[in-house]
Amino acid sequence: MIKYLTFAKSKNGLSYEEFVDYYNNKHIPLCMELLPILKKSTIRRNYLQKDKVIFPPNFKGELEYDVVTETIWHSQETFNEFLAATNNPEIQAKITADEVNVFEKGTRVVIVDVHENKADI
Repeated sequence: MIKYLTFAKSKNGLSYEEFVDYYNNKHIPLCMELLPILKKSTIRRNYLQKDKVIFPPNFKGELEYDVVTETIWHSQETFNEFLAATNNPEIQAKITADEVNVFEKGTRVVIVDVHENKADI
């Protein structure tokens, strides 16, 4: 399994609802259309609840990101196909052009090494 996380900030001026709607219903479908290999991955969007920060207590600051998106690839081969497809300048230009509608600059994408503890339920 290969997993990467995308950290992104919503575009200034978008409400939470507008941001979620655009990302879920416009940006992700565009990416799926341009990069059909994404259908072989699992994509999970985690929207940060700014009013529900539990640590540190009484946090009053601004969160750096509004969403953390997990993309999981179940084989190195499909991940490599994805990387090759994203290197297409025409596809990349279309995705980048749409990203300005939903994200502020400063998006980060990081491959992670997953270690998990399972709860005894």
